[in-house]
Amino acid sequence: MKSHCSIILFIFLTTICMSCSEKPEELYKDAQKLYDMEKSYEGKKDFSAKNPGYDLAIEKLDEAIEINPDYAEAYFLRGKCRLESSSIQSHLAWKEKFENAYKDFETANFLFTLSGYSFSGGKWDSIEKANLKEEAMLKMADACTSIPFTTDFHKAKDIYEDILLFNPKSLKAVKGLAVSMVSVGDVEKSLKPYDKLIELEPNNAEYYFSRGMHNLIQKINKPAGCNDLLKARELYDSPKVYENKDLKNEIETYIGINCGK
Repeated sequence: MKSHCSIILFIFLTTICMSCSEKPEELYKDAQKLYDMEKSYEGKKDFSAKNPGYDLAIEKLDEAIEINPDYAEAYFLRGKCRLESSSIQSHLAWKEKFENAYKDFETANFLFTLSGYSFSGGKWDSIEKANLKEEAMLKMADACTSIPFTTDFHKAKDIYEDILLFNPKSLKAVKGLAVSMVSVGDVEKSLKPYDKLIELEPNNAEYYFSRGMHNLIQKINKPAGCNDLLKARELYDSPKVYENKDLKNEIETYIGINCGK
């Protein structure tokens, strides 16, 4: 049986000889094949951690965009490939990868908007696009706080705030923003992102649990933190039963550890 890398290389070589005369749409289709092939191998025994298909797809999309700089779909797919590619080695290059993915999603968003579609609404799988744009931004923020000796929590804070502008209910962004605020010295204010989240959805047990845990971990106000955990338990046990059993276990565990109830 052909290995994962061999199949990816075969697909690439069968199209590379035509690349000079290919139209942007054909290059896009070739890139989509490479992307789909790479995704289909994830989790399989002969799956290569180097993800060569994504890098080869990016080369195809680079060509398509060079021919047609307004090709929204090409920017979008290239951003997806950048997110999936793991061929980057250094931490600084890792950060740059997510920055480039973010730029691709931003450009795609702009071009889709011109044609009547956008990340924030409309058609063209807008939910998927919003999720990927958010994923790129979250990873970029994570990179800002993960690079040895060059951590930039101010930059990460700005990114999380930008995410919340188009997705106010992003719990990941709220958690990241709160931690970033603590890291830049705004410990007391770091609860405000959770406050806004709970205002938007006051019956969400996970939101109360997250605010309570942040309160307890940062040692801001233990009684208030315990009250949030107890509220999370109350909401979880309400008639609208949650299916997240892990959340239920966490609530009970941390109530027992911190609140003695």
